[in-house]
Amino acid sequence: MINQVIFDLDGTLINSKEGIIQSLTFALNKEKCSHDIGALSIGPPLDIILKKMKVDKESIKTVKENFIQYYDKYGYKKTKLYPQTLKVLKDLQKKNITMYILTNKRTYPTERILKELEIKPFFEKVFCLDNFPDIQKKEYLLKYLISTNQLEKKNMLLIGDSLDDFIAAQSSSVPFVLAKYGYGNNLKESDLEIKQIDEILTIIKQN
Repeated sequence: MINQVIFDLDGTLINSKEGIIQSLTFALNKEKCSHDIGALSIGPPLDIILKKMKVDKESIKTVKENFIQYYDKYGYKKTKLYPQTLKVLKDLQKKNITMYILTNKRTYPTERILKELEIKPFFEKVFCLDNFPDIQKKEYLLKYLISTNQLEKKNMLLIGDSLDDFIAAQSSSVPFVLAKYGYGNNLKESDLEIKQIDEILTIIKQN
């Protein structure tokens, strides 16, 4: 019986693409550095995103600073919940399912987004990678979440849209549900998948 659900944030609960693209465009233009916007991949830590976009190594530090400054003031406000997300969270809460967030996103914008969208009260805890300096990857953050909250893996689901999420679930032997509507919809390894977030209710009912 599923009684704990761990959600990724970007590409799973929220659509943050517009604000991230706007903030990256500002940061890159301000630095006047070359880049490959077509290689933009939302979800990984910012350093990895910039490397994938082929931003000059000597420019990454400044671009990152410019991005953070703009995103934390303006970009995060462009974030929207995916359709049916609020209903799903309410339904899961009524079923007494404990919910967590596990994200690569920095704590500051995460907290502002959750407050702005009025969904933070639904979650028992929010785990942001930058809050744990000794933990470098989401897979290790998941292990920490499980151990510190004494969770039973057989009663859990991890819902996410990226390879990072899949690897994290696999490394902890936690059932993984791929959010096909998110940013990593070319991921093929998952046994369970949803095309819209409310389909998670059916999966939980069946398990």
